[in-house]
Amino acid sequence: GFIPWPPLIYVAAIAVSIALGLLYPLPWIGGLLGDILFAAGWVALFGVVALWFTAIRTMIRAKTTLHPNAVPDHLVTSGPFAVSRNPIYLANTLLMIGVALISG
Repeated sequence: GFIPWPPLIYVAAIAVSIALGLLYPLPWIGGLLGDILFAAGWVALFGVVALWFTAIRTMIRAKTTLHPNAVPDHLVTSGPFAVSRNPIYLANTLLMIGVALISG
């Protein structure tokens, strides 16, 4: 199967961040700021779950394909699609930010 382009961007970003983390490790942020960032990361992850499942449910209700390379059957403009053209990729980006905040 063909891997769609946007997921490759996320994989590349993860690989680059791991490489940079190994080459140039940053100091751990401690204290109150570290706790706030850690909590913000978990809030982001909960938002990811809510956004992702809401987007999938909206697409299933609209009876359109979930496969990113397939030709869509319908233009979905309700639910999270009323705010973002592609809330699943928005959730993926928020996932990376949340994991970064949690991991320091």
